[in-house]
Amino acid sequence: MILQKQPAASSSLDVFAEIIEKHGRAVMKKAVEQTLDANYEVGNISVAAKYHARFLRKVLPVFPALITLSCESAGGKMEKCVGIGAALTLFVEAANIHDDLIDQTLVKCKRKTTFGKFGSDVSLLTGDVLLVQASLSLSKECESLVSEQKEMILKLTFQSLIEICKSAANESAMRRRIDVSPEDYLEVVRLRAAVPDAHCMIGGILGGGSKSMISSLGNYGRNYGIVGTIIDEFLDLFDYQKFSSRLKNECVPLPLLCAIKDLTAKEKIMPFLNDFCINKNDYDSVVKLVADSNEVNKLRNNTLDLLTKSKLEIEKNLKESTARRDLTALLVVLERLLCNVDEFTNQLL
Repeated sequence: MILQKQPAASSSLDVFAEIIEKHGRAVMKKAVEQTLDANYEVGNISVAAKYHARFLRKVLPVFPALITLSCESAGGKMEKCVGIGAALTLFVEAANIHDDLIDQTLVKCKRKTTFGKFGSDVSLLTGDVLLVQASLSLSKECESLVSEQKEMILKLTFQSLIEICKSAANESAMRRRIDVSPEDYLEVVRLRAAVPDAHCMIGGILGGGSKSMISSLGNYGRNYGIVGTIIDEFLDLFDYQKFSSRLKNECVPLPLLCAIKDLTAKEKIMPFLNDFCINKNDYDSVVKLVADSNEVNKLRNNTLDLLTKSKLEIEKNLKESTARRDLTALLVVLERLLCNVDEFTNQLL
């Protein structure tokens, strides 16, 4: 998650970026180098894979940071995670390329996506190539591990891929639908959070953590992913261009789904929405109605509860360390973002 920051939020986001860069850049760098150095010999697909890899140099390495932080908080060293973390990064980026194709996302971070630059056929095949590269790399990196660790890591990786595929499939059935229940959409969000869940658990495994440590780290990752996605949903609400695009082409933002669960709020909001379009002059009125609704306040409070639960769990089950403090610091930043999300007007993925 990379956010364009407003002045009031600069310090929190600077802390976030500093932690993520410190712990995740080495992993991301290896994933980029593996892709740039690969000799695919498949024309435009090779060009597209390297184009996407260069883009990753400018992206905050959130998931790579989570695996190394989890490893260190379980008693291990960052170096143990670099190879496996890079392989997992390739899995994630293959999925991201496919997601952009599914969502027809042409531009991200003011730069054409792989789909936007090379089209659907090449982007689909590029994602496939990265999946194969990720599988080979992960298998190779796991060779030096004891069999139990290897089996656990491979199982967690496969399970996370299954969950994000299920999430994408469920989400595709919710596009341009105002009747989706918040509970159903939250299940999509929960499934999507399988990725940080797996990264944190694998980090705990590589760090030699106990079962309780690994479980707590997995819960941390799952809750981190859920909260981060919900913040993104709020950010989309407060960005007119993104909100309009979501209405026309994707799923309705979660806060709007929550607001219209209240029949009184629904009666006030629906007249502003005409065939999944919204007039810019009406946008501010809709945002205020949504943000002020009781159901949206419940969503925010329930999400804050997840953060509190995660902080307490890792403090209970992980030993005091710099890595644990950094994990807690990331939650504090998410908490501040959630409490002041209306200060943010744009999201860069």
